[in-house]
Amino acid sequence: MEVVIVTRHAALVQVLAEDHGITGRVVEHALPTDVIGNIVIGVLPMHLAAKAAKVGTLVLDLPADLRGKELTAAEVRQYATNLEWFVVRTEVQQQWLLDDSNEAGLQGSLGRLAQDMAPASV
Repeated sequence: MEVVIVTRHAALVQVLAEDHGITGRVVEHALPTDVIGNIVIGVLPMHLAAKAAKVGTLVLDLPADLRGKELTAAEVRQYATNLEWFVVRTEVQQQWLLDDSNEAGLQGSLGRLAQDMAPASV
């Protein structure tokens, strides 16, 4: 298992290393071979995120005028709120997804999904 950082922003790589102690292989665009079983930091499409062991993202609360612009490390630090981790899993497609007339099946499946996602009681 390796750490893969998916970004084209050098300042993000710098902040991850200096402030969070996270270093790894940097790629601008992730392929399945980059993420399978690895710890990945960056923005991924769901189908790729599901292949990673876990996915992290440095959440930035950017004002509208800075979106889409290259940031300095100081700006990344200024607007970073936290480093969040996610584990994404793939579910087998259920028949009820294919039949929108099956409201009872949908409600039951949504109920099971809510139970699966509920925190364990202590």
